Amino acid sequence: MAKESAYKEVRGSPDGSYAKLPMYCHILEKNNLGTLTFIETDNDGHFMYFFMALGPSIRGFLSSIRRVICVDGTFLKSKYRGTLLVATCQDANRQIYPLAWGIVDSENNDSWTWFFQKLRQITDDTDELVFISDRATSISNGFNSVYLNAHHGHCIWHLQTNLKSKFPRIDIVPLFRATAQAYSLAKFEINMQALCSLHEKIREYLEEEVGVEYWSRAHFNGIRYNIMTTNNAESLNSLLRSAREFSILALIEYIREKMQSWFHDRRIDAEKCTSYLTPLMEEKMYDRYNESKGFEVKALSPDEMQVSDKMKSFIVNLERGTCTCKEFDLDQFPCAHAIAVVRDVGDNCYRFCSPFYSTSYWKQAYSEYIYPLSNEVDWEIPDSVRSRKVIRPLTRRGSGRPPKKRKQSAGEVCKSRKCSRCLKTGHNRITCTDRVPLNERHE
Repeated sequence: MAKESAYKEVRGSPDGSYAKLPMYCHILEKNNLGTLTFIETDNDGHFMYFFMALGPSIRGFLSSIRRVICVDGTFLKSKYRGTLLVATCQDANRQIYPLAWGIVDSENNDSWTWFFQKLRQITDDTDELVFISDRATSISNGFNSVYLNAHHGHCIWHLQTNLKSKFPRIDIVPLFRATAQAYSLAKFEINMQALCSLHEKIREYLEEEVGVEYWSRAHFNGIRYNIMTTNNAESLNSLLRSAREFSILALIEYIREKMQSWFHDRRIDAEKCTSYLTPLMEEKMYDRYNESKGFEVKALSPDEMQVSDKMKSFIVNLERGTCTCKEFDLDQFPCAHAIAVVRDVGDNCYRFCSPFYSTSYWKQAYSEYIYPLSNEVDWEIPDSVRSRKVIRPLTRRGSGRPPKKRKQSAGEVCKSRKCSRCLKTGHNRITCTDRVPLNERHE
């Protein structure tokens, strides 16, 4: 009770936060043009769902971000519990780019469907759009009811934990990741055969129960680039670990402040960059350029070239942006074989990179500012907004202390620390309380 009383003084009353939510959203939309906020209540005014996407983030996504969105949810630890939903992407430098946020009662069909309906007002529904998530049924049901043309893929990290749980005595992870990340169908089949040889039921699970088109990059119907997991969304959830205890208004403001800071810092980093590609992609181009030096290039036709390594050969078509290794096709970034052809014909490698990797797109994504809200005493609120009634949700936290840590998935193992001094687990050398060995006393 004392802790909650202190929180109330610093971050506001949990009940009062819901009442102020419409006014907060009005000022937020006024100060950041193009911002979308939605508050869903039941017939009695009890809070159900909340959605927020900041205007600068929306415009940055539409102009400069690859159309791959990771979605995930994590539980809240405030008085009235709930679940935080997040939709995030990657910018040109492969950094996390938050797009939209939601607060709902729990991860269920209705909440995810509502969230996707609001998200569709930003993303539309095109064949280029890809969503990556875990295998939660509620996410799949919500996605399928809203998006008809976009593609849905599964996070291979979550899938590998399921495999470890189903086949615990097999070292399955390295082969599974190699199979999932394979670019070409030929490479996939080689890895898949080796993977399925470990246990007779692996193929049945991955092909029939899960569906190979959801987790294999080679079989995926859309283009998911390098994004094979939901790590971007998971990282955001981890960043907000402490803020998930806040009242709803304090949590939303914490998120807005974080995004304001990210946009500012990354805008400065992008402005300092003078290369055509972003720093991370420039380094990748450098590595592949060096790799291409040992390749032999032969002309096949006016459009196609054969690139030979010591053991294999590949066919590259620069104008179509294709290579039989499929890296050029699926990453939209020149593979080492394509770079060898570019060097041979005397062209420019940058011409064949997707603009989504360029510094200009990186700058454009963070070109706008996210503004704070003015002091509450200065808010000018219309009567229509002020009169809207939003009451705390009907659900609330149960008795006892709420859980602070996420429950581990089946097959997920938490690595414990090992002391380098006594070789026991659960602590490190600094906190070790065992008696110091004699040979260590004389050092």
